[in-house]
Amino acid sequence: TYNIHSCIGTDNLYSVDRISSVIQGDQPDIVCLQEVEVNDVPTKTRIWSKYHGDDQPAQIAATIGLKHHVFVPAIRSKAGSNWKERHLNVSGSDISGNITATDSSTSNKMMEMQPLNSNIDYGKFGIAILSKFPILQ
Repeated sequence: TYNIHSCIGTDNLYSVDRISSVIQGDQPDIVCLQEVEVNDVPTKTRIWSKYHGDDQPAQIAATIGLKHHVFVPAIRSKAGSNWKERHLNVSGSDISGNITATDSSTSNKMMEMQPLNSNIDYGKFGIAILSKFPILQ
């Protein structure tokens, strides 16, 4: 398993290719990833992340030649200025993280619920499995 820290290296640079290269060096048949992002539009998902519109597990799987992958979001989030993040409650979502419910804003450990009109600019942050074998439910 690998915690890919949103594809941010210790040098604070964003690189899906670099993460793919490290994983490919082990020639795995199955890979479990943590701290993975999937953004439908360029978004900064977490406060340490970078703006991107990448599907990280799909890109990593394609680069290292693993034909099957599944991503499951733990949260939908976007980072703003001043070290604040806005999170969407994904407890009522489908496995892809699609939701139309409510939004919880977090700042300095405070939660506040408010309606949300659109969540396309909220990135998905979670876990993924990449495999050379089919993944069954």
